[in-house]
Amino acid sequence: MNLDKAIKELKDENEQCNEQCEGRCSEVKNNICICRDETILSALDQYRAIGTIEECREAMEKQIPKKPKHNGCYDNDGVWHEWKGINGRPYELCPNCVTNLCCEMPNDRKPRFCDNCGQALDWSETNST
Repeated sequence: MNLDKAIKELKDENEQCNEQCEGRCSEVKNNICICRDETILSALDQYRAIGTIEECREAMEKQIPKKPKHNGCYDNDGVWHEWKGINGRPYELCPNCVTNLCCEMPNDRKPRFCDNCGQALDWSETNST
């Protein structure tokens, strides 16, 4: 059962509870019977607001700076050839989403994060202009 279906079922059960007791529950708030289901619904809403474990892990990993990629290819002799980009300089690509970072500037002025996906960038040991 997915999260949306579980929340819907809990809300339906709360509505049925309120209808069956005709509002005579010891505690009613916003026409919803106060019981364990409200606590569960609150926890599920908080879980949804925070995100899944995978979403949290992905966000944490984006905070770890990674070096930009330089596209190119190896020839038959195993020699790397960079594809030349702007002004004959190799493209600097985000290591996460492969967006062109267009960073023809000194390392201390280059962006700390990718504008497209938010990946933290590590410009150490790269050539500065």
